[in-house]
Amino acid sequence: MTLVGADGATYTYDGVVNAPNVGTPTTPGASIGNAGPTGITFAINIPDVVGQVCSTSALEAWSIGTPLNIRSLPTTCLPGDPSVLTDGTLGTRQNVLVVTDAGSGTTGADVKTLLSGSQTSTTTLALDPTQTPAQQAAAIAQASIVKPAVPATPATPATPARPGKPAKPAKPGKPAVPAVTSNLVVIALGGDNPAAAAALTANLPSSQQVLWVVPPLPSGTPALPPGTPSYQSQYATFTAAHPNVRIDWLESPLATLTTGTVTAPSPVWSEVGAQVVASSVAGYAANAYRLPTTNTAASTVISFAEAQLGKPYLFGGSGPGSYDCSGLTMDAFQQVGISLDHNANAQYQATRAEAVSEGALEPGDLVFFVGSDGSMTAPGHVGIYIGNGQYIDAPDAGGVVRIDTLGPGDGFVGASRPLSTVSLGGATMTLTGMGLVDTSSTDPNKAIARALVDSLWSDDQWVYLDLLWTRESGWNPAAVNPTSGAYGIPQSLPASKMSAVASDWATDPTTQILWGIDYIAATYGSPQAAWAHEVAFNWY
Repeated sequence: MTLVGADGATYTYDGVVNAPNVGTPTTPGASIGNAGPTGITFAINIPDVVGQVCSTSALEAWSIGTPLNIRSLPTTCLPGDPSVLTDGTLGTRQNVLVVTDAGSGTTGADVKTLLSGSQTSTTTLALDPTQTPAQQAAAIAQASIVKPAVPATPATPATPARPGKPAKPAKPGKPAVPAVTSNLVVIALGGDNPAAAAALTANLPSSQQVLWVVPPLPSGTPALPPGTPSYQSQYATFTAAHPNVRIDWLESPLATLTTGTVTAPSPVWSEVGAQVVASSVAGYAANAYRLPTTNTAASTVISFAEAQLGKPYLFGGSGPGSYDCSGLTMDAFQQVGISLDHNANAQYQATRAEAVSEGALEPGDLVFFVGSDGSMTAPGHVGIYIGNGQYIDAPDAGGVVRIDTLGPGDGFVGASRPLSTVSLGGATMTLTGMGLVDTSSTDPNKAIARALVDSLWSDDQWVYLDLLWTRESGWNPAAVNPTSGAYGIPQSLPASKMSAVASDWATDPTTQILWGIDYIAATYGSPQAAWAHEVAFNWY
């Protein structure tokens, strides 16, 4: 493994070959060896990070050979809430509270979509602007309690014996049940400052993990008065007093991000800006707190459906101004190259091979309900599951595209997972825990890319490039990310960067592949390292 970053670190390890002596301080760019035949035992101490660094993450980075930026390592492996998961098994659930305000637009809903899953339960809290900071802080503290504590029940004393009858023994009391609190509180506000961070987290216990999101300052923000500490130093003072609060500084280019004519952030973040902020926050949470995120294809489907919220229902409608239920799902899944018929029952019959139980639902699944005839075998209504028991659908005449909740009496028939097998670019893709994996060798674009990989690196790097570009675009040279505008097989952002290779970059997959290979080599050194970054941050 190779270190990158601005600070040194001290490592201890066993079972490592070609390594410096145990305890030797290392510097950026220094190799600290390879795993020996018996494996390794790994520990790390980084002087500039407060708290105990999660050695599991460091070990994972080592095992896949990725450069490791020591500042990006998580200092917290969240313990989780032992409970029954949505798939019916016992496991560890992460409870996340996302706090937003009117200025952050749909960020709360977007973060919830990205983080919700079988092992993460995400709730949102929109701050009431009429409340004082103290009242808002109290609301955050209250919302962070998932389950209130249950006091202990005292033992029942023994009943005195009656003449001729034995005494009844004392009944033991029930022990107290501690409160279950959110493992993580994410606070992402349209406008904020260090004083607000201190005020709004004041009522949270010192042990509460908090991720405070700092957006770029809007253009035209006046400079601080002379002699006033910078925002960076004010936040440093704040976090020094609150060791379980992390600061996520959003990149300054977000302040000028444009998609079409939409600019974000602004006094109220636009829809595009909120989605980009949510993606950044979810990527940070996945890396820093070991939280799973929704796979890219599901996120694309859900983001499209969310963008249609509020549009009127129209029987036979398939957008862009109105939808019926199957028209909405048809258009949403078309965004990832999945063709569905414009009929709820037809979609049910076509995807039954990928059926999932209600307890195993994941974001991006289709959920089906009985039609007007009450038929359980030919459902007449369909929606898209988004997590936490909710789904997006176009319900009925006179209604609008909205978010509904699964519940008793709603006529739930079943669910399916169209994303488990996807046909894109003539190749069959199978959804795995890490993305879509190509199971064919018929794509000529892949043959070109594989030859380039073999010439620059080695054949064992091919699997990582295939994973990377399958997740990013499905190897589709016309793929467009609906949020960022990234384009083509390698998802160049902006797309015009590929003109460095040739002017036909918009239509020629070979041009796109040549640019993408060069970008990976210059930025990451290898497809393996690029894929590792994709897994950690959901972008490369």
